[in-house]
Amino acid sequence: MSINGWSVEDVYETVRGFGFRGRCLTLLLAMVHFLFALAIPLLCCLKADELISSSWRAVFAPLWVLNTIYYGSLLFSLVFADGKLYAFAKELLLLVVQVFIALKLDEVVHWSLVKVLAPYFAYEALNLLETVAGGVLGHHMLVSDTVGASFTETAAIEEERRMLMKAVGRKTIMTALRIAQAVLIGMKVDGSLDAT
Repeated sequence: MSINGWSVEDVYETVRGFGFRGRCLTLLLAMVHFLFALAIPLLCCLKADELISSSWRAVFAPLWVLNTIYYGSLLFSLVFADGKLYAFAKELLLLVVQVFIALKLDEVVHWSLVKVLAPYFAYEALNLLETVAGGVLGHHMLVSDTVGASFTETAAIEEERRMLMKAVGRKTIMTALRIAQAVLIGMKVDGSLDAT
């Protein structure tokens, strides 16, 4: 198993090098992250069942804390790595969606749910463009590799091309289905699909 290029053994060796206090601190941080992640659906359920009366923005406080950590680490990587601005800007679209949803649930804004989810649609559209562009570039590279290749190499390249097209098609379909699902849910919540 690999996490961002780190194997479990690499992570274990790194944590083992921290010493006893470092390992305890790492475990404590992991537990705090877990508790915040566990608190999000718990608080949402309590609010949905009207067992707590705080605003949705307050209910999402654990999410905002985790977002602060996540976006802080993204910003840190942006400062020390080239080409991360696009990824950071794309991830900010998801943060905007979270804020819009909280505002909609608190009835601060009276937008349709489809409008509230517009940044999510933009995020998924960017993912779709990345997938298609990656597929086109990969296909172009494979086609240029077949020029002058022997018959056995050409067969292997054709198999890679077929697998690439299958992967791109699968990812494109899944992205399109997520967008369609979000649009239909938004329309149903807004009452545009009352007949269904």
